[in-house]
Amino acid sequence: MITYRETTHLNQQELSQIGQLIEVIHEEDQSFRDPYLSNQFNFFSEMPAFILVYRQQQLVGLATLYADGEPGERVEVYVGINPADRRQGLAASLIQRMKQILDHYGYPSMVFLSERTFLNRHPGFLQQTKLYVNPVSEWQMVCTGSAVVMKKSPLLELQELQSKDIADLLESYLEAFPESTPAEAERYLTETIASSQETPYIYKHGGTIIGYCAVNHGEYDYLFGLFIKHDQRGKGYATSFLQDLIEHLQIDQDHPLKLAVESDNPGAYHLYCKTGFICESEVVYLEKQVA
Repeated sequence: MITYRETTHLNQQELSQIGQLIEVIHEEDQSFRDPYLSNQFNFFSEMPAFILVYRQQQLVGLATLYADGEPGERVEVYVGINPADRRQGLAASLIQRMKQILDHYGYPSMVFLSERTFLNRHPGFLQQTKLYVNPVSEWQMVCTGSAVVMKKSPLLELQELQSKDIADLLESYLEAFPESTPAEAERYLTETIASSQETPYIYKHGGTIIGYCAVNHGEYDYLFGLFIKHDQRGKGYATSFLQDLIEHLQIDQDHPLKLAVESDNPGAYHLYCKTGFICESEVVYLEKQVA
């Protein structure tokens, strides 16, 4: 008997079950990217962000919806099915349920999160699903310690972001992420400060904020949103920022740091390689073909 559960939050038992399911999926598909298991950044907090599929009492499938933009924007989704339960229509039923949720909240389209290794192992998948690969992918990278140590200015300082810092950070944040509105950016930064799963950091030079980065904590630390102010780039500050984060987070073999960098950003890719990151997987985004 197949049952479904739609929810906005996952309890500890569900998180444990999902962890076991993802481990089995990674082993089968030789994949590495984990789905994001929080709805704290979704525009509608009451919108179901997770759909769980059970066969009897066993979790056999999962769908996640990451909708941090306003209605009308595309939503990033993930669908994972236990390998032993594939080709039984479970993925299709999850997608239909996601469509109904997104239609209700005013989101017209989805982009599916996948990995190149999955597509290589399933060569007929794209033709069967009528999906295509967005030409811009992401490299998921991992670091188990800094590969380079450089001298840095004593004026540079790593600090956790506080609510009082948001006003000073907001202009440079919007410059780095122009797709965000001021209200979205302020909400995002406020939510990150309040989160028990994330820690936002700022980088200062002589007391002035010149950079930002947030870190999601778990079995590994996941870095996202890193930037240096436009007028402060080219001075080695990004390298120093990363080195200070690696040291502060006590990154090592048992507790690595991961991040994703877009394939059309060779400058950032080179920076991460220089600071000790190596490629773990190519993350691809699948979209519906337009007739």
